[in-house]
Amino acid sequence: MGALAEPARLETDDVRRAAWAPYRFRTLMLHHGIVPAVLGAVLGLLAAIPYAAGGHTWTLLLLPLCAPPFTGAALVSAARGPARTQLLFLGGGSPVGGPGPLIYLGWYAAGPLLALTATTLALAPVLRHATSAAVTQAAVVAVLLTSLLLLLAARMSDRLMRH
Repeated sequence: MGALAEPARLETDDVRRAAWAPYRFRTLMLHHGIVPAVLGAVLGLLAAIPYAAGGHTWTLLLLPLCAPPFTGAALVSAARGPARTQLLFLGGGSPVGGPGPLIYLGWYAAGPLLALTATTLALAPVLRHATSAAVTQAAVVAVLLTSLLLLLAARMSDRLMRH
């Protein structure tokens, strides 16, 4: 998803590029997620067909639903803006080094880590017991996670325009 969201990353490197668009910057950022989400859902559906043929029909719902949260995570990563290298130098020094590089990596990977962790936790009960309640719960988590990540990406985009 990250490679397909590269146009969003280019827009945030220099927000003046978005001046051509008839949309607000936050709307333009969300539009950059349409193609990755749809393509990811189609590929997830294609990947689910062999599993569904083997009797795991729940994969036809859940594998396509994994694409939108990761698209939202890619948009959150893009909406961060230029790299904040000053984070590398935060914290005090110690014999093993400071926490700055870890803080920088955490800031850099926050969106994907959130999507990966929440999706993994939502799918774990389905993999253990493929009940309809577990599948419904995982689908609801995927939709809520996508909404949260898209809201976060939109707010981060607004913040980029203010600076």
